[in-house]
Amino acid sequence: MARPLSSVPPLSEGASPEWKLLLACARTRLDQAHRDRIRELLQGPVDWNRFISAASRHRLDSLANRHLAVEAAGAIPAGAAITLETLVRSRGRHSLLHAGRLIELVDLFRSAGVAAVPYKGPTLGALAYGSFALRSFVDLDFILPQRDLLRAARLLTAQGFQAYPDPTAAEEAHFLARFHPGQYAFISPSKQLQVELHTENTLRYLPVPLDWEGLRRRFIQVSFGGRQVQTFSVEDTLILLCVHGTKHFWERLSWICDIAELVQAPRGVDWELGQDLARRAGCRRMWLLGLSLANRLLDAPLPSAVRAWMEADSQVQRLLPEGGLALRTHLETKPAALVFGSEKHGLGKRDLSHCDWVLSIPTEEVCPSMNLGQAVALCCYEVARRARPTPQLQTPATAAAEHRDRIVTMLATVLEDSGFTRPQARASQLLKVRRLVNRLRLAPQDARLLQGMLRQIQWKLDQP
Repeated sequence: MARPLSSVPPLSEGASPEWKLLLACARTRLDQAHRDRIRELLQGPVDWNRFISAASRHRLDSLANRHLAVEAAGAIPAGAAITLETLVRSRGRHSLLHAGRLIELVDLFRSAGVAAVPYKGPTLGALAYGSFALRSFVDLDFILPQRDLLRAARLLTAQGFQAYPDPTAAEEAHFLARFHPGQYAFISPSKQLQVELHTENTLRYLPVPLDWEGLRRRFIQVSFGGRQVQTFSVEDTLILLCVHGTKHFWERLSWICDIAELVQAPRGVDWELGQDLARRAGCRRMWLLGLSLANRLLDAPLPSAVRAWMEADSQVQRLLPEGGLALRTHLETKPAALVFGSEKHGLGKRDLSHCDWVLSIPTEEVCPSMNLGQAVALCCYEVARRARPTPQLQTPATAAAEHRDRIVTMLATVLEDSGFTRPQARASQLLKVRRLVNRLRLAPQDARLLQGMLRQIQWKLDQP
């Protein structure tokens, strides 16, 4: 995890206008203060390519588009609006398709007696956001007991999924008996779908194995697509999300948004129960850190007792400015360098005094260290993996030149016949009208409408 060697300001301070705008949009509910904030930011310069790229990368483009369409209508360049709308429509189709696939898989597992429980994905969208369409996701996640893993894997492979790794393959059995992956991925190219199965063995960042009996007693039902789907309680889901975010160093803002929305869900949160469950699971500090980030970055409302718990934990306060998200924000807006020491001696105190962050790479117990070349390769891979191409703004289609010329001629004639311009000034007026029409960048359908309006006006002027 990244830990600061010097004071690191809050992520909203000194950040780019694009990042501040994304923070303001990263919520389902806008109060007046955030509406004013969005409008204030839109009065200044905004790099729309950068904003859309960040919104897409942090998977918050649906929320951004939802709020900007209402609060900033007309303030966004047409090309940016089209690009953002295109991304959101594509993601919406993906969400709708995957929600249907989730229901199919829930029925499949239930019919075979496999206790697979969906979480994150459309289930979390319905629970925390009120609609699965507002939460972006790329795969479907299920948590199930380790004892049900083989049956679940056979069910998915029978449906045409390819397993990575395959727990049913004899040649992989010896390896998987000693080493548990972070998840079991199942991919179906024909369905354009990836399913990830998690068990108490793969969720190894939970210090204490899952208590399945306790989890089962707290199951709740969420509704989407006209169906009731069973999932984890709000309190258990918060713990799972906080551990997941900490595992990935909180590098994606949408993970923090999930927590901010879940604590405001209509079902409410039993905070005493949540703290007790987090303590028994050995992850109370991860839980408090996730809640702190949601409160600090996205103004998630928390009871005074919860805020007191956070303030009483000095380690949570120390970790607050840190995490992959802080480092990622810096890399998106400013130049940065990765500094590595020698294989033998590493970095000395003098070297470290010039660094803003120290990075540590989590390893497995069976292989607790790595050499310098591996560390460099891993860091460079992460930088390259995140360097996605910035979506370019789409230029909206405009009317053909011949249609614009026809509009200019018709408009100049109407202005002259109505007495607005004098015949002797027709040449100069025609030039001004042409410039005006070109600046309007009329869409083809608008050009046709305007020509019809001008014909009707001209016909009326020609009447005796």
